Formats: sequence, C-alpha cells, structure tokens
Amino acid sequence: MVRESIHKRAAQLLSDGMVEKTRPDTFVVKSLTSEQSYRVLVWDKDTFKCNCPVGTYRRQMECHHVMAIKMLQSQDETGIRLW
Repeated sequence: MVRESIHKRAAQLLSDGMVEKTRPDTFVVKSLTSEQSYRVLVWDKDTFKCNCPVGTYRRQMECHHVMAIKMLQSQDETGIRLW
C-alpha cells in the first residue's frame, strides 16, 4: 500500500512537470504539498540521495522524489513512459 502511494505521488510529480534536471547527476523536484523544492543526487544507477525529510531521516524508505527520478530514467532507457 505504501509503495503504491509513493508510485502515485511520483507519477503526479512527473505529469505535473515538477521535476527539473539541473545537471547530469542532479534533479530539483518541487513538493506536492508546499512551496519547497528538494534536490535529488544520482550517484550511480542504483544510488540516489534526496534531501527531503523521508530521504534524510527514513533512509530505509525510498521517497517519491527518488521514485520520480527512477521512473524518468527508465523512460529514457526504454522509451516506455511509466506514468
């Protein structure tokens, strides 16, 4: 259930145009609930770091900001849109 919610929120970020690639390894993702923006760093294909509260304090969980970047990268690699 939580994973489905994260996926839906990630898809909303992408469909609403709230993800911006600022460097090859850096994305800025706007918050769905506030005026805040979060930075997602991509270290390699499997390693991401987000400075949102979930990414900072609940490291065992993947936040929807990181999920959005993964979905975007998957589209770039496969040509298949996941949202």
